[in-house]
Amino acid sequence: MLKDAHKFYFRNPLVIITLIFFVILTVWWIKLQPFYTDENLIHAKYIWGSFYQIIAIWGGICGLFISRSLGGFKSFFGKSIVFFSFGLLFQALGQSIYSYFNLFANIQAPYPSFGDVGFFGSVIFYILGVIYLSRISGVKVSLKSFQNKLQAFIFPLT
Repeated sequence: MLKDAHKFYFRNPLVIITLIFFVILTVWWIKLQPFYTDENLIHAKYIWGSFYQIIAIWGGICGLFISRSLGGFKSFFGKSIVFFSFGLLFQALGQSIYSYFNLFANIQAPYPSFGDVGFFGSVIFYILGVIYLSRISGVKVSLKSFQNKLQAFIFPLT
């Protein structure tokens, strides 16, 4: 059964479109990697940065549709996919705002800005996605002992 999985996978239009986006953006990125920096190259990298978020938007939208077939908010796996999808969309929001500042307003993006809401929000949604994914896989965390509490504090801090 697994030996025929690739036939189905590469006939799926969502997969084909994703691969096309990925290849185009990867080739473009490689072409932008000379070892010198001039103003035109920096501007070209800003343009690439505004386009690579297409993958995040595409992944977020596809993830929301796919999560519906996996139970959506009625199942842990569906919730996990929904939260990862929202994380991608928030990441794209943050990138869009920074791209606006860099390309259209032609100014250094202020910090903090509304774009940081998108970037910070994406982290929250990714954490929620991981929590629901860990529930599916059976991961259990116990914070009853002092050593476990210390590890729960030190690992994220590090």
